[in-house]
Amino acid sequence: MRFSQLLKVVLLQMFFAFSVLHGAQAAQVGGAPADVEVVSGGVGESDQQALREQQGRFSFWLISAAQGSGEYLSGVHVTVTDLRSKQIVVDHTMEGPWLLAALPAGRYAVEAVYRSGDATPEQKVKKTTTVRAGTKLRQMLVYFKNTEVVGAKD
Repeated sequence: MRFSQLLKVVLLQMFFAFSVLHGAQAAQVGGAPADVEVVSGGVGESDQQALREQQGRFSFWLISAAQGSGEYLSGVHVTVTDLRSKQIVVDHTMEGPWLLAALPAGRYAVEAVYRSGDATPEQKVKKTTTVRAGTKLRQMLVYFKNTEVVGAKD
């Protein structure tokens, strides 16, 4: 393995360790920690591949994209609320177009908020989803009108 490849692998591992820790802290609401692991990213093909390798630990996958073009977006603020307990279990600003969360089985309200630029109004998407125990990863796409995009190429 060349030094540049090894360095890239080490940096990606450090990024994901930080992301997992940051995601766990971001999921704390009102001083009470939620037991939901969250990680976001997905800027570039190598980052997406690293997230794909982690998907087995998660039950929910949110992807943010621009309406029409389908270009990926980052900086989307996501709030996930357990509809039974009314508790916020995820409160996280995405560091890329993908967010993975280890939600327990249940029904959830998902709110994604995005602002394309300082001069544009805030856009909000609200959806609901059900996560079932023992099933595959639940995927949700959210689309926003946008002028700033994050590419998928390295």
